[in-house]
Amino acid sequence: ARGRDKRERRWEAVHATTSWNGADMTSPGGRAVLSEIRRRQLEHLNTSVVQHEADIEARRLPETWQGPSGIGDWMLRLRPESLSELWRVLEQALEDLAHADEKDPQAEQVMVLFAGLPLASRGRVGDPADPGTTPSETERE
Repeated sequence: ARGRDKRERRWEAVHATTSWNGADMTSPGGRAVLSEIRRRQLEHLNTSVVQHEADIEARRLPETWQGPSGIGDWMLRLRPESLSELWRVLEQALEDLAHADEKDPQAEQVMVLFAGLPLASRGRVGDPADPGTTPSETERE
């Protein structure tokens, strides 16, 4: 980025996306970096939630933003290939929508954060990881 003089070196992101492949970060140092990045992303999410709520309260955003704004979570059972496909589809949809709205005067900066974090089974009754068990009647409902 432009600096005030030739000695000053300012940096700016050349893209609006931060992503990585976890398979490339399997060393102890790589896992530590991933852990720190994830925590920083959660801090960024928290800051964005606080700013969003303040913007709504102060009416800096039109009411039309209240409906589509939100945070959701889904607990899905997916194979690794399906999670990879989900990332691919989401990234493509985000690129398509951002490109379509890029020059629209109604468009605002929107922070989007997705997480796909598999959680190991904990040996629950009826869990497929423990094929010797069957769910009770209440657990099926």
